[in-house]
This record gives sequence, structure tokens and C-alpha cells, in this order.
Amino acid sequence: MPTKKKAAKKKAAKKTALKKAAVPATTTAGIPPSIPLVAEVTAGSMPATINVTFNGGIGQMTASLIRRGVLINLQSISSSANIFFSDVQQGDVITLNGNATGNPPPPIHAAVITISVPTIPATPDPRPEGPIHGLYVIQ
Repeated sequence: MPTKKKAAKKKAAKKTALKKAAVPATTTAGIPPSIPLVAEVTAGSMPATINVTFNGGIGQMTASLIRRGVLINLQSISSSANIFFSDVQQGDVITLNGNATGNPPPPIHAAVITISVPTIPATPDPRPEGPIHGLYVIQ
């Protein structure tokens, strides 16, 4: 009759074998080969420029690029400028958060924002004075 110690060792060895069988093979970086790196450049990669013009004075804008739930790039400006992302892909998300100040006379808007690649929804509408929040998915 096996002792309790031997039975416990057998049970532990069986659990370890099951765990090893369930874990996929990994690359040298420890990442399963079926999961690509988040920031890899692919054939569908393209550059994107976000042009932000503050017409009513000063403003601030932060743009972030998110891929598969991971923050890839984050840039902030505090005056009219271009924000450049060198590698965006279909399905990536660009978020815009900021504030436009000043109140220029109509038809001029406090902030005009354009995105150089096709997005859903389409490029942002011109913004009046106040907070700016937007989320755009690359097509």
C-alpha cells in the first residue's frame, strides 16, 4: 500500500505535467509565438498626422495611440502643432483629450483638428471653446 507521501508526490507530478501541457511554446522573449508583439510594424502599417490648430488663443491637447488595449504612444501639445504617429494600423485607436480657449468670431472655431488617415468616426469637427474629447478608430 503506497504511503501518503508517495501519493502526494504522484499527485503533484501529475498537476505539473498538466500545467506544462497547457502552456504554449514561447519565443526567447517569453511571448507565445501565436501572439504578435503589440508594437510591430506590419504590411498594413502607415504614418498618421494629427493637425491641431488653436484659433482662439491657446489650448492643450493630448493624443494617444492604443493598440489591442495597450498604450503605444502618447504626445501632448500646448499650442497649434502636428502630432505624428509613425506606425498606425487598422483597428488602432486614437484618443484626443484637451481644451481650447478663446472665442474667435464666427465662422472661425476655437480648435480645428484633422487626422490624416481614415477613421471612424471621420475626422473631428471644428470645436468651439471648451473641453475636447474624442475617440477615433483607424479604418
